[in-house]
Amino acid sequence: MEGKLSKKEVLEHVEDGWILANVIFEIVGNPEEHVVNSLKGFMDNLKSDKEFIFLDIKTDDPAAVEGGLFATYANCDMLVRNLEKLTWLCINFMPASIDIIQPEELVLQEKDANHFFNNLLAHLHTVNQNVVAMRSDNRGFNQVVNVLAKNLILILLTYEKKMSIEQLQKKSGIEMGLLQKFIDALAKDRKLKKDGEQVSLV
Repeated sequence: MEGKLSKKEVLEHVEDGWILANVIFEIVGNPEEHVVNSLKGFMDNLKSDKEFIFLDIKTDDPAAVEGGLFATYANCDMLVRNLEKLTWLCINFMPASIDIIQPEELVLQEKDANHFFNNLLAHLHTVNQNVVAMRSDNRGFNQVVNVLAKNLILILLTYEKKMSIEQLQKKSGIEMGLLQKFIDALAKDRKLKKDGEQVSLV
């Protein structure tokens, strides 16, 4: 939530276990309007959490960055309820940077250390599951692409009857190294025959 607290009230929160920090959140994307709306939604989500108190928020208009993307940020002075919540913020919202202002010393209790490492492990497990799922999706995608490429080669040979590998490469647009692998696989499956640099249907 947002709050206009006096220095005394901020100090009282810190003495009660809250952490005063400067946190920078950055959003990069395209189009520009999407970046602005994403940052607003992002910040509204955090402001609704009573374990955060936003004291000051500075933002700027999106700036063009490399790759045709736009970047904007929110530079926030905020109070965070405790170290566990700060850890949660880091893992789930991945701010660009965090600078703890107060307290000057953080005492890590056993329960806080357990929370930190368990939250970190949970996040790493989620990342690992996503990587495994992505690899599985990529394998499926590659299988589809391989079938399409082989069918393209066979269709071209249906019309041309016999072609050189160089001609086949130009007409198919398939990179030469990959094309050779597809030709070898099709020849092994007896769907085409290779005679030197010439290929034709069986």
